[in-house]
Amino acid sequence: MDYDVLLVSKYLPIRAGERQVLETRGKIPADKIYEADSKDQALKTLEAVINSGGTVGVVVTDLRFGRDENVGVQLLKAIKTKYASVPVIITSGEDSPSGKIEDPEEDPAVVADAVLSQGAFAYYHKSRPIQDLVDEVATALGRRT
Repeated sequence: MDYDVLLVSKYLPIRAGERQVLETRGKIPADKIYEADSKDQALKTLEAVINSGGTVGVVVTDLRFGRDENVGVQLLKAIKTKYASVPVIITSGEDSPSGKIEDPEEDPAVVADAVLSQGAFAYYHKSRPIQDLVDEVATALGRRT
């Protein structure tokens, strides 16, 4: 079965980069990757894909959308409420302004535990190799790259 992937980020360059990596390294066809730049657009796209007979195999979303810090978690909760079986991977590249972890809540391990406890399939911090994201997507889709 073919699965669709939904990439969600406020920033086009991030979505474009993730798309390129998933197409080349993840071997996901371009027509199976959808994009959204907001929580609302992501939910509309998810619904449209499902209503047209598609199957969204995974949603990859940023944790934060600029100043709106909880959009990724809000999207996760909305997806889990209506589409409980759709895995959601939360991504983040955020660090403290100094580059040092001054607040324990900024620690990627703490953030990972928090989003995983709320139902995320995985947490990917953008300081990790990009292949880790490809592998997480492949695992969510139930296949190996």
